[in-house]
Amino acid sequence: MVGDHKAVVGMAYLDEDDMPKDKIMMHEHMDAHGLLLELQAERELLCADTLSHVAIGFASNNRVVKVVELLSERPMTINQLQPNEEEGVRLSGQMLSKTVGLYAARIVAASKMDKDIVLVGPPGM
Repeated sequence: MVGDHKAVVGMAYLDEDDMPKDKIMMHEHMDAHGLLLELQAERELLCADTLSHVAIGFASNNRVVKVVELLSERPMTINQLQPNEEEGVRLSGQMLSKTVGLYAARIVAASKMDKDIVLVGPPGM
């Protein structure tokens, strides 16, 4: 992305003796987000009136659950949130500055940074 963006990450470690029973791990994701809000520097970023939330993401493996929030220093507006066909979320909106913006997005697994899971270019945005 172009422009000033910040990512804040919250983590909750899983107990080997008490692994979650449900696949969604709602409580574990809530714990990760709650711990994120307990960190002073991250909480100050999340509450800053100069930053806008752009995206939130969740990831997990058998050791840790993570929540990542992406913040932008540029004003933006979100017009619509709706589910999509891939069990994800479609977000429609616009940055209020016309000088810079998102041109394309590439999503990869952390373990295989050279292999695209999803590549979205201007026609799909």
